Amino acid sequence: FANQIQTLIRIPVFLDFIIFSVLICFLFYALTTDNPSKMDYFFMLIYLFVMASILWLYHWHATLIAECVSTKALKA
Repeated sequence: FANQIQTLIRIPVFLDFIIFSVLICFLFYALTTDNPSKMDYFFMLIYLFVMASILWLYHWHATLIAECVSTKALKA
């Protein structure tokens, strides 16, 4: 079952990881080159925090699936 889940979500999670990483890079670039207002700065930081949190959750979930597969393989 874990292998099926891992196979199903591998591509979408990888694409989300790439897209979120590129967006985070663009946001850091925008923060360093532009002169954002305090409100823009605040919203960009919130957005960066949310994107980083989503990436962390994806990594955490993928690690749990990999551990589950390893545990099941060792028990078999």
